[in-house]
Amino acid sequence: PSAAAEGRIAASAWRAAAPTAAQSFELLRQIVLTGLYFYGYSEVAMKALKNVHPVTHAIGNTMRRVVIMLICIAVFNTPMSIAGAVGSATAIGGSYVYAMVKSAEKATAEAAAKS
Repeated sequence: PSAAAEGRIAASAWRAAAPTAAQSFELLRQIVLTGLYFYGYSEVAMKALKNVHPVTHAIGNTMRRVVIMLICIAVFNTPMSIAGAVGSATAIGGSYVYAMVKSAEKATAEAAAKS
């Protein structure tokens, strides 16, 4: 569906990004590797979730976001405005609080089921 909707735009964007056959092959290789890495990440995340407590997994996932953000700032010299820092802190804090609330709800439901 997306190829039909944006086929002409995608083709010209592809030619701009990779004008030669060798560059086109390298771009395609990078796209495939990105997909494989993401698949591998998802598999590892699911295996980790099966082996650790959900709260531990949520904390690890939140820390992963923080580490990625810090690496991007340090390695790629990504500027961080005050608004960006507040927004990032809000998003990270919000995801952490959400995970904690969901875990507490689950624990409450399990305790109620045992009673």
